[in-house]
Amino acid sequence: MTTTLTNNPGFGAEALRRDGFAIARAVFSAAEVDRFRQLIQEAKSRALSEGLFDADPRYPSLIMLRGDALAIAELAAVDYLVLDERIVALVKKLLGNDVLYHGDSTVQVGEGPRGFHKDNADRGEPAGVDWQGEYGIIRFGIYLQDHAVHSGGLKVRLGSHRKVSHHVGKAKNLSTSVGDVVFWYLTTSHSGNFVRVRGATDWCLHPRIESLVPKGLRVPEQFERMAVFCTYGRPGPQFDHYIDYQSRRADVINHRKYCGNTGSLDSLAKLRGVALRKPGSDYGANLTQRADLLKHSVSID
Repeated sequence: MTTTLTNNPGFGAEALRRDGFAIARAVFSAAEVDRFRQLIQEAKSRALSEGLFDADPRYPSLIMLRGDALAIAELAAVDYLVLDERIVALVKKLLGNDVLYHGDSTVQVGEGPRGFHKDNADRGEPAGVDWQGEYGIIRFGIYLQDHAVHSGGLKVRLGSHRKVSHHVGKAKNLSTSVGDVVFWYLTTSHSGNFVRVRGATDWCLHPRIESLVPKGLRVPEQFERMAVFCTYGRPGPQFDHYIDYQSRRADVINHRKYCGNTGSLDSLAKLRGVALRKPGSDYGANLTQRADLLKHSVSID
């Protein structure tokens, strides 16, 4: 944990407040990332066989494992990634020591949609609570392949976390290497799955144009795209407002029913100093506690 923070002298709340994002370099080793990819591949195979995945016909290669990261039994051996002590330490460096998790994480495999957007509750309400005072909710992405020279990474608009419009701010492709983790505010305008162009890899195109670039002109992704996304927040009105907003969305309500919800997860979160908030009595209700989940579960002394 200390090594990770020491190796990232430019990482911190100041960079996040200035730019709307912050990148922690070399959080995980290449060998760890290889292991994560293997575990997610196993989880994907099981999800496909058991029907525990969500798909979108518009993006035929995209598979979203059902539930949050804590519901993926195969990830238990690596603290479900989102509760890895290095990750939690980085989150606390950005938000402070009091941090909340409420099941808002996903494990995705394959190429998905692109297009600038914001994820906060008041993205269309300039008078909303999200724009009052310092914003306290972040999302991070653990991309399990290179995006420094390959396509498939995250594009952001610099400084866009201070503007309601998602059309404002210079666009930038974030060059993340294997083992890096990128953090951004939910108020930051961003787009996934950026495209690098052969012979002009430094170009940063608008997502609409990226989708028109012929496959033969694109720099390919290094491997099949795998990513884990997770939201953490500080306690307060903005976090409460975000939960209330999500509670009115049918897709989120269904997602929560498949979230991981066991005593061992509660114990691991407590060990890491993370407060778990479980919105609604149906949190984790549809996730069958299979024998493999018990086999992979973390033992807390």
